[in-house]
Amino acid sequence: MKRSEFINYSFIGATLISLVFSILMWFFVEKQPGIFIAIWVPSILGFWIFTKFTLISKISLKLYLLWIIPTMASLLFSIGLWFFVDELSGIFVGVWVSSIILFGSITISGENNK
Repeated sequence: MKRSEFINYSFIGATLISLVFSILMWFFVEKQPGIFIAIWVPSILGFWIFTKFTLISKISLKLYLLWIIPTMASLLFSIGLWFFVDELSGIFVGVWVSSIILFGSITISGENNK
């Protein structure tokens, strides 16, 4: 199996696991944890699409860091809020992650097209 195929299957597997786990949590355990897990599905898909269609080696380090640091910070902040402050706040901040990934993807792809 090629490295690119392995990466593709890994992202697809992570997406399916998150999706199934969030549905099971929603129906059989509690709704809020199901929502919290479900917000990672578009984030995983967005990151996979970004890595699949963008040549990361052609991105400047400054632009890459301006994209990846806020993504990771909001991910960690969301998890911290969920466990230590309030579950709804964790969900609210967790929605930012997919938005930042999308914004970064659009910005970086626009930069590559110049």
